[in-house]
Amino acid sequence: MASSTPPEFHDAEDVLCDLLEQAVNASPSDGGAGKLQPRPAFYTFLPTDYSSMLDTQPIVVVQRIGGVATQRGQVDNALIELGAVAKTRAQAWHVLGNLRAWIAADGYRNATTPARIVSLEEVQGPTTPVWINPDHRYVKTIVQLNLRKPRT
Repeated sequence: MASSTPPEFHDAEDVLCDLLEQAVNASPSDGGAGKLQPRPAFYTFLPTDYSSMLDTQPIVVVQRIGGVATQRGQVDNALIELGAVAKTRAQAWHVLGNLRAWIAADGYRNATTPARIVSLEEVQGPTTPVWINPDHRYVKTIVQLNLRKPRT
């Protein structure tokens, strides 16, 4: 007997983390963001020991900040804050700039994912908000990741 519970959407934060991991590991000729060095670590939260982690690599934080399901509940329009934190302002901007370029070029179309992606686009340009530790720099942008419900 078939389940009457409709399938849930993929976790938009996890999907975007997976896509960005692929992006930084692929060369621009393969649709990637380039092999960023040092390679950033991707998280859906800010690790408590993030400050010591910055000694070896920048961090990219992927956090859902809103969005709704539309089209009769078939598409999840997730608004996600995508932020890079690094030891220097230049390094944070470099990381976020590479990821923004990959998003603008529809790089996700070359990625492998079980999610059914409708689109991924930047909806608010980058800003540099006041950060927890003024010695570090955090640069963020807001993207919208539209995911179709998994097929049953």
